[in-house]
Amino acid sequence: KLFSLPNKFVQFFGAVRSDDGGMVEIGVTNKLSSTCYDPFIVKTNNCFEKEWCRIFNSSNCDCDGLDIQNTSDGGYMALIARWKYGEEQKIWLFRLDSLGGVIWAQVYATDPGWNSELSHSILKTTDNCFVITGETYYPDPTYPNKKIIKIILIKVNLNGETIFEGPWGTDNGVYSDGRLSTIDSRNNIYTAGRRARTLDPYGDSPCLFKTSVSGEPVFYRDLKPSSSLGISSTINWFQDSTLALCSQWRDSLSTDTTGVFKTDSLGNLLNQIVFSDNYGIYGSSITYNNRLILGGSGYASGKFFGMAIKLTSDLEYDSVYTTPFTY
Repeated sequence: KLFSLPNKFVQFFGAVRSDDGGMVEIGVTNKLSSTCYDPFIVKTNNCFEKEWCRIFNSSNCDCDGLDIQNTSDGGYMALIARWKYGEEQKIWLFRLDSLGGVIWAQVYATDPGWNSELSHSILKTTDNCFVITGETYYPDPTYPNKKIIKIILIKVNLNGETIFEGPWGTDNGVYSDGRLSTIDSRNNIYTAGRRARTLDPYGDSPCLFKTSVSGEPVFYRDLKPSSSLGISSTINWFQDSTLALCSQWRDSLSTDTTGVFKTDSLGNLLNQIVFSDNYGIYGSSITYNNRLILGGSGYASGKFFGMAIKLTSDLEYDSVYTTPFTY
């Protein structure tokens, strides 16, 4: 199915299955003005036929719709970037009703001591709250007069009230940024991201971070302790309480690699698979029968292409789907 607007830009960044079996997609378009980008949300049925569409006219010409989750009342919680212009206006939540009408809009991460805040994803918790995963530059006293990049986790309730908001450790000296998070049965948070190593061997590691239910750092675990570059982009629980983290990294020979690490809940490596091509993986999910689905893109012969991979919980290609699909 193709979703497009004549002579206009359209891009989706997130989606969630709706309560009626359809989908709600969130992204960005320049339909209202060819020189400005606004967030928009589309509700489709299970055949990807449009039921309704909402475009939110932002006062800032560089505004994105990033991610979306269901709410308990049949509506949605939308993560919006840069709804208004300004340094403290970069991370927003819109609570929407079932037809996309705005119930409230609230900005977060407004501390003037932080810089360059980014948000990447939103997670629904079992206590009817939502956790935003992102990053900011924060004045960690470990490095006097210097701000270092850190994961920020922001937990809010259904009314938009902040439960906690802060960097991953206020004084632990850990350079970090996060992409996606998941929770365990007690609402502890596990985040896939990157840690910049400050001791030899220097470089960036794809990394697993654990945060307590109250927002305090618990541990981090580098998944590639000597990679020159690296990040984990997705995270999911298998049904046996092990984790799957899709990661990309560069080794000492400057070889770029994409693969999946399987770890226990402490981040100890149990298994891994390395793909023959270097893909960018941006989304993942666990199927009803405990298979891991990965979606992303690749590049070959001067062209980008979409791709999907299906793996078992042992990180083997599914018996039916033995190679990545390309589109």
